[in-house]
Amino acid sequence: MEMSVKEQRSPGRRDGRFYSPWFAVVALLLVLLATLLAHKNPSGALPILVVPFGVAAFALLVLLGRREEGGPGRGGLAICHFSLLVMIILIGLGRMTYLQGWVEVPTGGWFDGPLMGEEKGPWHGGNLDHARFRNLGFVVDFGPDLRPLKTRNRVEWLDASGQSVILEIGEGHPLVLANFRFSTSSNKGYAPMFMWLPAQGGEAVMGGIHLPSFPLFDGQSNHWQIPDTELKILTLLQFDEPFPNPDKSWQFPGAPRHHLVMTLAGESWEMRPGERRTLPQGVLLYQGLGSWMGYRVWYDWTMPWLLAAALVATLGLLVYLVGRFARDPWHRHWGEGR
Repeated sequence: MEMSVKEQRSPGRRDGRFYSPWFAVVALLLVLLATLLAHKNPSGALPILVVPFGVAAFALLVLLGRREEGGPGRGGLAICHFSLLVMIILIGLGRMTYLQGWVEVPTGGWFDGPLMGEEKGPWHGGNLDHARFRNLGFVVDFGPDLRPLKTRNRVEWLDASGQSVILEIGEGHPLVLANFRFSTSSNKGYAPMFMWLPAQGGEAVMGGIHLPSFPLFDGQSNHWQIPDTELKILTLLQFDEPFPNPDKSWQFPGAPRHHLVMTLAGESWEMRPGERRTLPQGVLLYQGLGSWMGYRVWYDWTMPWLLAAALVATLGLLVYLVGRFARDPWHRHWGEGR
């Protein structure tokens, strides 16, 4: 009995519905949608990702299982599909183990954890103890109208041999330590620095206040809890003249003339760099105006592996296309079409 044209084209395809490329396309679209939903709800990422990623992996496994002549189970196309399967698995693992957060580090200070805010996958196991670095200082170039142009931040860390390494980072040039990526952000500001001398003796205590991000916020004030005391002082930064000038280019942090207005228990007084204030509990010395930089922190160990898998997939697809059109040149069909 003669076979139909459909049967001739699809020998042995009892479960042909799973061979359809549209099944794979729908599965990949489900993965994309699930990833977007998981990004908005990291704490519930696991149940959101399990089914779409499982369906996509099954679709690619079915394609890899085809064995008919010229099918995608052979050669470059098989390599491409296998690489896509690896990418699906890596993307799923990446969403389960990622971390993103932020932290503020004063100029001259070390980052040694923890973060000030974070979101992470349920399987995250990165160790921030291996990502220590020091903020050596930074300069942000601003154009007119307070428009940021470029950030240059020098950082220092110790390599595996204990040697100091210094690097300049900025937009597009993050610091990468133990798979954690630290990128400078638009969040930065001034930090008045103090020394506290307890009245009862003991060691002097160094401290500082991170004022709100500058020049984003006009109100440059914050409270400082003096260590080992119940004193919580409100500190307000005021410039002696208008700063910055919105009509001129300028650099942050800079060193404008300024003074602090300190308020404690309803009493206020002014302090300039080098001045001190004697209180019943001790002596407060204002050392000067420092700065702090905000960093975005990102952890995803799968990124280099994803890049490698994408390159292999592209190479496999090119091998497949070259082999196919070498056997059946495109200009033959072009000529027939004409």
